[in-house]
Amino acid sequence: MIDCFTQDTNTTPITCVTSAQYDQWLKQQDKLTQRWLKNTAYKAQPGQFSLIPNSDGDIHQVVLGVDNHDDMWNLAALPKTLPEGNYQVDTLNELQALAWGLGHYQFSRYRPNKNNERLAKLSFDSEVISAQIDAISLTRNMINTPASDMMPQDIAIAAKTLAQQYKATVDEIIGDDLLEHNYPTIHAVGRASIHPPRLIDMR
Repeated sequence: MIDCFTQDTNTTPITCVTSAQYDQWLKQQDKLTQRWLKNTAYKAQPGQFSLIPNSDGDIHQVVLGVDNHDDMWNLAALPKTLPEGNYQVDTLNELQALAWGLGHYQFSRYRPNKNNERLAKLSFDSEVISAQIDAISLTRNMINTPASDMMPQDIAIAAKTLAQQYKATVDEIIGDDLLEHNYPTIHAVGRASIHPPRLIDMR
């Protein structure tokens, strides 16, 4: 499971602002925030964010420019660009949480990424969204794996691993047995390979 969410209540707020709202929003902020954003030439362009410090120099708020507040991908780039820590978005919707999780994805089969555990985490809790993130990440891993390491037998191993996790069953029909079970097309596609073709049925 990708560790992209947190239940920790000690979080840094992320405020999403459109460029049209920005001037009015800025007027409502404290003097330190106003000076910081003006001195850093921040304009709330879509995707542009600023780490706003408090008087002690610690980050106490993140302001993020967005095109519109409902866009699924508003937060997708942040997990790998924000400093390590826990964050929260008051206007968060489920699709944006999904995109945040997808932003955590890294293909690490051949070169484990030791920095993954230090990515930013979002205050959010949903078993459904977490399951969707895991499912998409598994699919991406299989797609990104070179064909030499993702032959029919490797796909079968992936299916069995998944089945074991969710208490499912896997049946396989391999090689010439496909003809006996009336699957000539599957057999025809893979019969020239040294890796026997197979039908994988997970239920």
